[in-house]
Amino acid sequence: AIREAGGEARYEAVDLLDAAAVASAVSKARNDWGSIDAVIHGAGVLADKLIQDKTDAQFERVFATKVVGLQSLLEATKGDKLRALLFFSSVAARFGNLGQADYAMANEVLNKVAALEQQRRGGDCVVRALGWGPWDGGMVDDGLRSRFAALGVSLIPLEAGAKQVCDELKTGDAAEVLLGGVLPALPVKPLVRDLIVDSRRHSYLADHSLKGSPVVPVALVAEWFARAAREASPGAVLSLSSLRVLRGIRLPGFHAGASARFQVRTKPISGRLEFELYGPGDAKHFSANAVLLEKMPATDLKRNNGSLQSFNAPIYGHEGLFHGPHFQVIDSIEGVSDHRLNATLHGTRWPGNWLLDPALLDGGLQLALLWTRHVLGGASLPTFIERLDARLGEPAKGAVRCVVEGRQAKGERAVSDLIFTDETGATILLVQGLEAHLLPHEGTSNAWDANGV
Repeated sequence: AIREAGGEARYEAVDLLDAAAVASAVSKARNDWGSIDAVIHGAGVLADKLIQDKTDAQFERVFATKVVGLQSLLEATKGDKLRALLFFSSVAARFGNLGQADYAMANEVLNKVAALEQQRRGGDCVVRALGWGPWDGGMVDDGLRSRFAALGVSLIPLEAGAKQVCDELKTGDAAEVLLGGVLPALPVKPLVRDLIVDSRRHSYLADHSLKGSPVVPVALVAEWFARAAREASPGAVLSLSSLRVLRGIRLPGFHAGASARFQVRTKPISGRLEFELYGPGDAKHFSANAVLLEKMPATDLKRNNGSLQSFNAPIYGHEGLFHGPHFQVIDSIEGVSDHRLNATLHGTRWPGNWLLDPALLDGGLQLALLWTRHVLGGASLPTFIERLDARLGEPAKGAVRCVVEGRQAKGERAVSDLIFTDETGATILLVQGLEAHLLPHEGTSNAWDANGV
């Protein structure tokens, strides 16, 4: 069919785990036809067994075919200016599948590498990890076909799957895409996930300290809830509602190397997810509700274009915000008024793969605190977010502009909305109904400990 369309085709049988053999085959094609324009990594093998019954060799064969195979292909084409890079991943990476711990892990590595490659290569190369549901062919035998039928998961017809590949080459911009017929619905049982927080894994928290003790920021809790939401349900945009600080989280033994264990408890309720974060002693610290959406919702926030005055106060330091270097993401403040604050920020530069860009979100919350100081005259902390909408897994492009729109400022409470846009003008993050409460003056009771503020 390729020849009939005027092209040339060659089929080479090569072990993807043999980097030298892969490089040789690619070099041969390059010598005959010129530079490589696209790579599609579609290799995969299965050895389905419960994890306690699986041998190391079986695990390695399944895992390495995907992961080491990808490494071989990327190394063999590192000198080519690729226009497309497609990884055939699987919904097993997102939802898991009985007997496929190795296969699920390998495909999730592909998803994360795709996100990194998309960031590294920019807009000149289409990079996608295609999280396929089961095809009506290939590795799906009669046994798997009947299992999927019992689960209510439809198979992808061959022609429809081929069309989806072509569509992804032409449209969309997400590095990780879920493709298939009927995908698994929200979990019917509650999910519990443990978190360990310590100075080795979360060294950046040393720069988020109050009175010498690191404090877990609201933005990091939102990231944890985003990960739990992605585990429970597919979607490109997280929509959190009623994110409430019930009790602040201090980490008193952080600098001495002590660890703290937390739990994110997820429960499906009426088509949405309910999250609660628990700490030592089963104390509840945060709560929120969430759904995952296909795209960012349209914003109807009013943008007050009144005149702004110069912001002359320090942003960070003794007379400014308490945040240390890892959290100092505010680049400049254009101006401030009793109704608005305009600024530019940059995103997370901490190690790790982030869904929500917690440093960027924290930077927006910092701006809200600066606006609160401007209108109420004192330091404050965020206590409640009415709604938060954020693109998942897509790093911001260039500098980010954030507009803080004041709703209300009275007594010890201020309410504002935040709009984040990237250099293209696209809205990447919305925070509505952010409440901040003033901290007590020195010599009065500590609001953090007494009220969870």
